[in-house]
Amino acid sequence: MKFKEMSMKRKYVSKIMEAIHEDAQNMYKVGAISKERMEEYDDDCLVKPPRKTSKPVKTRTAALKKKTAARKYVKTAQN
Repeated sequence: MKFKEMSMKRKYVSKIMEAIHEDAQNMYKVGAISKERMEEYDDDCLVKPPRKTSKPVKTRTAALKKKTAARKYVKTAQN
């Protein structure tokens, strides 16, 4: 199995970790370390992307209820 280079730029924890990771990549390419070991180097040396948090999605009915309540408020305020 050959090591595939990622097309996007990698972000490293530090310059030292970048050098260590590059050495590990070279060892992986020649078969000196396993895929599992290379994944450990990835976890240790690369900056992890921020987790995306999902915000609650308002349903159409909830938005409609708010509009209806607002209309009723405006109508009563005008009278």
